[in-house]
Amino acid sequence: MNNSIFRHLGVYGGLYSILCFGTGFLLSNWMPPFSPTLSALELAALYQDNYQLLLLGAVLMMLSTFFIIPCFAVVVLLIRRVENGWGIPSMIVLISPSAAVINICLSGIFWAVAAFRPDRNPDVNQVLYDLGFLFFFGAIPLFLLIFAIIAYAALSIGEDDEAIFPRWFGYLNILLVIVLIPGVFTFFFKTGPLAWDGLITFWIALPPFTATFFAFSFGLKNGVKILYAK
Repeated sequence: MNNSIFRHLGVYGGLYSILCFGTGFLLSNWMPPFSPTLSALELAALYQDNYQLLLLGAVLMMLSTFFIIPCFAVVVLLIRRVENGWGIPSMIVLISPSAAVINICLSGIFWAVAAFRPDRNPDVNQVLYDLGFLFFFGAIPLFLLIFAIIAYAALSIGEDDEAIFPRWFGYLNILLVIVLIPGVFTFFFKTGPLAWDGLITFWIALPPFTATFFAFSFGLKNGVKILYAK
């Protein structure tokens, strides 16, 4: 079986995923996202004015999960290679992305349903919008596990071992774990730096989050070469 397509998606899946998700986010005019302090009527007005772009944006954000799955599949194989077999870290990375991807996909579904009928009861659409963001941030603990294990795998490799992950990729994942942790507390805040449109939760976390998914293409490439070397 020719695995070249799957290898390509595995190496570049993170890049394609963030491009797809980011395009959907920009089309939705969520830079930053609509404030959690908006009333149901204010939010309904925004949806009615932009429902087609919001619907397209939600679909693109759901589609981004198509690319992230093969990327994490490669991560699992590489961590298993670092461990020389199946261990607890590789099993965690095997299981966690499945739940995280479901959360991201459900977020897109809630946002799409809200945009599908923008003229419905504003209170219902507000609930759908809130559910989308709370499901999205609900995936953070799962991603924290994944990124922390990638960092551990990258930084635990000795000088005489195969360079499955570059060390800089490990440090980048540590940075991402640090900036994502405050997002767990978004459930408790509608205003301030820890709200989903706040300085800490959104603006500070956005650059490392974007950079890490772009960097997956470089962080996984050498490991895949080693993995499939004849």
